[in-house]
Amino acid sequence: MAEARKKNPVIGGILSALFPGIGQLYNEDYGKAVVLIAMAITANSALVYSLLTTVPMFLSGKSVNFQSLQPGPVTALVSNALILIALWFYGIIDAITCAQRLSTRTGGVPPEAVAGKQSAGVKALGAVLAVTGVIILLVQFGIGWGYLLRYGGPGLLVLSGVYLLLQGTGVLKRFRPRKKG
Repeated sequence: MAEARKKNPVIGGILSALFPGIGQLYNEDYGKAVVLIAMAITANSALVYSLLTTVPMFLSGKSVNFQSLQPGPVTALVSNALILIALWFYGIIDAITCAQRLSTRTGGVPPEAVAGKQSAGVKALGAVLAVTGVIILLVQFGIGWGYLLRYGGPGLLVLSGVYLLLQGTGVLKRFRPRKKG
């Protein structure tokens, strides 16, 4: 088996800062690179479309009353911007950590440990996208931002705290399937 080449975390981070997924190409993580690039292109396209549908409302020359704005275009604009920002940060952080892992990897690291570290970043991105999608759906169904800010933030904090407590006490380990071996 060929030895993996050492990668510079700074170069990986800078490349991912230019566009999500390029740092993953540098780290030779091609599957993740393709997914990130496709998601970034989709998010950029959706953001441009949202801008093209929202900006004319402000440039029409009429005074804009923020109370009378339709939630659809503004929500889509904000949501697409948040998704793009999350992708960008995820791409940068993942490229840096992957390059660090590749540059410090020794021949004795078990493949299970490497796979576990790689899946943690994918899970984090999945959580960000799922939460953003739920927020978009709730707003589209007419649940306002005030309701989401009033109850959604504390609700997420409670759920996160319960998860961390269960993980810290070892309760979640009981429900994981045991590896055969």
